[in-house]
Amino acid sequence: MIGPSGQCGATATSYASAIAAIRRTCGKVHAAPAGVEVAERRTDDHRFLFLLNHGQDKATVRLDRSGTELLTGHVLDAGHELVLEPAGVAIVKAPSTAAGTTP
Repeated sequence: MIGPSGQCGATATSYASAIAAIRRTCGKVHAAPAGVEVAERRTDDHRFLFLLNHGQDKATVRLDRSGTELLTGHVLDAGHELVLEPAGVAIVKAPSTAAGTTP
């Protein structure tokens, strides 16, 4: 979490304020509508984008990278609009930037 000094690792007062602070101070976080949680994990070879819709309505997320949606097996291009059902989840696997892709 982000503290008053803007350092990663400190405690924030609420989930919403923590996400806003992370977006401001810890680098790029994939843009998503309200209610959609986004997390990215990396290995040496791949990046995994986890999208979780906590909302009660469908949510649309425009992907900033190409990759494979692991739950469906669909290959998606950068710019694809991924629709998440209420309580829906998507996991997109993309090559790492070290493998020659654009972040």
